[in-house]
Amino acid sequence: MFSIATLFTIMLTQSAGEVASNGTPTDDWDVVTALREQIFDPHQLFNESGFLGITVYIEARGDDFDWPVQSVAFRIQRNPRCGEAVCANSWSARMNRAEPPPNSNTDDENFRPRRRGRHLVSAFYYLKGQEPESTADELLGQLPIEYLQASSADCPPVWEHLQTVAEQNWIEERDLHTIGNTAWETPYITLHADRYNIEIASIQSSSAAYDMVPRHGNIAGWAHELMTALENCWQPRD
Repeated sequence: MFSIATLFTIMLTQSAGEVASNGTPTDDWDVVTALREQIFDPHQLFNESGFLGITVYIEARGDDFDWPVQSVAFRIQRNPRCGEAVCANSWSARMNRAEPPPNSNTDDENFRPRRRGRHLVSAFYYLKGQEPESTADELLGQLPIEYLQASSADCPPVWEHLQTVAEQNWIEERDLHTIGNTAWETPYITLHADRYNIEIASIQSSSAAYDMVPRHGNIAGWAHELMTALENCWQPRD
């Protein structure tokens, strides 16, 4: 696990030759990894001690470089006194998300989530260049990151989407064919794809995790559609 001190030590030791002319690092895997582990690990968004419900963890990453885009923890709590009724459930969610570059239209279908992550990493270098004497905490507080929260009280329609999780594919059909030694099919090829890591965890039963390119009908596509359903529900988090 990277500490905050390690994160900024990495940043301080980068040479000018490792940064593109627009301020974006070109080969700095360490900074990207540190950002993901320190800020974009969805397991850190809630204190899970004593929680007996189900948690959906989602981490979105951009391109081959794994640019940190957003992390979400989505907790579903069942009240056993309500039995199987919908009233038995409540949910709460928290998200850390890199802000988009200025003047970006995130509603444009051609907007790529990776632009958020690239903008965030560029901000590291820009801030340190402008404020070389600033402490790690001072720089961290200035990063362009959205800290958000939502709950079932504010966004009840999300239940409809949650109930479709059992209909999604966790493994691509072509992969199942390969495992079963049947005829090989041409794989889906997506160059420089954005990816989702999804984990559904429950202390009372089994957990499942997968990392894949989002497509309609697979679990990553379901996670992407969940984020779309939540978009108007987010509120700033203290």
